[in-house]
Amino acid sequence: MKIVIIGGGWAGLSAAVRLCRQHEVTVLEAAPEIGGRARAVTINAMQLDNGQHALLGAYHHLWQLLEEMGVSPKTVTKRYPLKWYMAGKTGAITSKIEMKPLLPAPFFLLNSLLLASGLSLHDKWSAINFGRSVIQKSFTLPQDCSVSELLAQHNQSPLLVNQIWTPLCFAALTTPPEKASAQIFLTTMELGFNQKASDCDILLPRNTLSDVLPIPAQEYITKHNGHVFTLTRAEELIFTEEKLTGVRSKEKLFAADKIIIATPPEQALSLISPYPALSELQKTLQRFRPSPITTIYLQYDRPIMFEYPMIGLHDTITHWLFTKAHCQHPTVVAGVISGPGEHETLDNATLIARVNQEALATLCPKATLLQGRVVREKYGGFECAVGNNQWRPDNQTTIENLWLAGDYTNTKLPATLEGAVQSGVNCANRIMSFTKLT
Repeated sequence: MKIVIIGGGWAGLSAAVRLCRQHEVTVLEAAPEIGGRARAVTINAMQLDNGQHALLGAYHHLWQLLEEMGVSPKTVTKRYPLKWYMAGKTGAITSKIEMKPLLPAPFFLLNSLLLASGLSLHDKWSAINFGRSVIQKSFTLPQDCSVSELLAQHNQSPLLVNQIWTPLCFAALTTPPEKASAQIFLTTMELGFNQKASDCDILLPRNTLSDVLPIPAQEYITKHNGHVFTLTRAEELIFTEEKLTGVRSKEKLFAADKIIIATPPEQALSLISPYPALSELQKTLQRFRPSPITTIYLQYDRPIMFEYPMIGLHDTITHWLFTKAHCQHPTVVAGVISGPGEHETLDNATLIARVNQEALATLCPKATLLQGRVVREKYGGFECAVGNNQWRPDNQTTIENLWLAGDYTNTKLPATLEGAVQSGVNCANRIMSFTKLT
């Protein structure tokens, strides 16, 4: 069976890896490189990523897929037990939470909060009671509301909101807490804290994100007689006698028995918009709003080392700072801003200056900035708004041989790389099950 996958991001590649052992798979990617929003780019003669991402130990679909391809996660990533460090405008550490698995999951989260520094005893008990409540309710709400409303219901103090819950909300959902879905927020907490302590470990690429999944996936697909085409934009879905039969690019027609659209919602919408039979799906895709991720790379005149490879900032324009020492660039720091905000109105030079000022105050006041680069990903993910889970689309569409894969489908997760991989794997598994039944 011929399967054409439109989009060579993590969702499309994951589907292709799972399918290529049994079917003839072709991946079409419009960009010069595969990997979508998590791939290597050359910046000032260095191989970095088009956006800073932190992977979690809980990304089980990703780690399983790598193992299937014969890739050990240890060879492509470095693992760090989670340490939640927050610093203010002056650069001083204001709070610190280290995950200490003194109790079984999920209760190790509660003892870790109890042992935190920088929080008053009142704040600790308040955070623990919040955690205990959501654990007792199995991380499920009877009705969705905003993260801000959820925190207010549990009497979370301004300090807790500012230094724990808001940073976590932006990092996981790329959405401001006053708009973000509390249910998706709790699902993310469940992913990281509910099974075992190592699930909340942070894993960072030893080289680039392309080396973690996209490059091994392309090699695996090619090894199994599949094809990956870059600079090949799918321009039209081809229907013959009311049946979907292929995909047309500018240069070529690709015949297909099944087609998977594995692009962000906006691109998927442009492909299906001419077809009345997909009118309901068109309305659904129109409801999604992109949420940006902005990464500011700063290169200094000396190595920038700190106790942990990432540190959060509050009351600043920068959300997170990452050292790039783990991927052979010890003089480089990545500043990350998730979601919308003031930074979108600033030109690159002004933004670099602001982030550099905040980074120097936090990390190394004596360092000199040599150069900076801003990478703005318009689609860092989708806006995880209240009620979002109620209308996220299924992998299967109303056209029998047209399928969807992408982080925005109904995985219940936010726009994480694990969500993209899970969607791709789920889509592939269902196609194979459907094929066996028919």
